[in-house]
Amino acid sequence: YGERDDQYSSGIFGVCNCSVDDKVTSIRLGYNSLVGTIPSELGQLEELETIDLRLNRLSGTIPSEMGNLVKLTELYLEFNSLTGTIPSSLGKLVDLERMFLHNN
Repeated sequence: YGERDDQYSSGIFGVCNCSVDDKVTSIRLGYNSLVGTIPSELGQLEELETIDLRLNRLSGTIPSEMGNLVKLTELYLEFNSLTGTIPSSLGKLVDLERMFLHNN
């Protein structure tokens, strides 16, 4: 890190963990005031076990593609501005142990 690094800082705090073979296994970007929608492309990260996007300013619906994340065990989307219904595709997530969607 040098003094020039500050100008490239996004101001986003969080962690994205990867497996030994460079597959993304967790995305933890809660508490960042992120604005926008949850990208449907997230459903392509098939090794994801944890998604933590709580306490941001995300809007729109939960993408049905998230039902492709069959290894997902934790989903934290609470305290955003999400609307719509919970996609029925999330019913395919048989390993899901924790899902928090309140205060949307």
